[in-house]
Amino acid sequence: QHTSRRSPQPHMHGVRKLKTSEDKERERKAESRRKIEAYKHDTEQMFAMRKEGKLDAEALNATSKVLEGNPDFYVAWNNRREILLHLQTADETAYNEALGKELSFSEKCIAKNPKSYWVWLYRRWITMKLEGSMNWTRELGLCEKLLDLDSRNFHCWNYRREVSKRAGHVFADDLLFTEKKIKQNFSNYSAWHQRSFLLPLVYTHASDLLAELLKELELVRSALYTEPADQSGWIYHRWLTGTILAHMKQVEQESCAQGLPSSPAEFLCEELAKQQELRDLEPDSKWVIVTCVYLRLLLLSVTGTDTDTSADRAAVAADLQRLSQLDPPHAQYYAFLQH
Repeated sequence: QHTSRRSPQPHMHGVRKLKTSEDKERERKAESRRKIEAYKHDTEQMFAMRKEGKLDAEALNATSKVLEGNPDFYVAWNNRREILLHLQTADETAYNEALGKELSFSEKCIAKNPKSYWVWLYRRWITMKLEGSMNWTRELGLCEKLLDLDSRNFHCWNYRREVSKRAGHVFADDLLFTEKKIKQNFSNYSAWHQRSFLLPLVYTHASDLLAELLKELELVRSALYTEPADQSGWIYHRWLTGTILAHMKQVEQESCAQGLPSSPAEFLCEELAKQQELRDLEPDSKWVIVTCVYLRLLLLSVTGTDTDTSADRAAVAADLQRLSQLDPPHAQYYAFLQH
């Protein structure tokens, strides 16, 4: 007698049975356990090969399995270096073949964890090995794609600076790139930091640098007015203020002739007035009040003893009192500044 084979029915009364949240959680945990077991097995295999002194393509593949699961495993990256260095002297053909694949492999690991110190360090090492055959323009393009995905990835910013130099770019080009990224997103600590590094390299004469730093205040003010609660612009503003004061001492004799502030006190008063304009718009902004206090304290430090500073001192005291109310976790710090 012929009997037909029927597959299990996924429906009950014409309605597909949906997985419950408990079912999904069980599946998730089962998949997680499977991955952990596979990773443990791959790690044990890698260590066993290393213990045996195995430094060949098979051992290299073992490190690949481990790093694909965990790009932060620095021991595996070091093992990978050992294998490649061994192949360089023992089997040049195997070495060249393996080295040619390392850029794409490290790219895969960067995609998995773009902020892994060890992947970026390894990629730098590989580019040094491939120095003569590197396509630095392509590498620069890769950095820009990664920064489009995460404009604050400081690992990529630092790497890009090195790549840009090897690609033959001038510092002025890099400065324009940082401005582009900042205008896309003012809250970009890494791009602001890169500007602090690049400006002295682009403007090497003290008076030129001072003039450019003063212009830079306009860029950072745009950020402060747009996002007054974001501290990245305020941190850069503080660096800018301190750097301007330091360079004013160097070009003191030239300042008046170039239309620059004639003294630190004049500069600080002008900047304090600009910050007061923002404060009128944002009276409860912690960062603008902190900056007003900072500027007034600097002004008091450069003001002569024959000048009446009582108004500035009273303003500082009132601002610190207000900050204690707006920012209670730092009340003790503000109390310290009053003494």
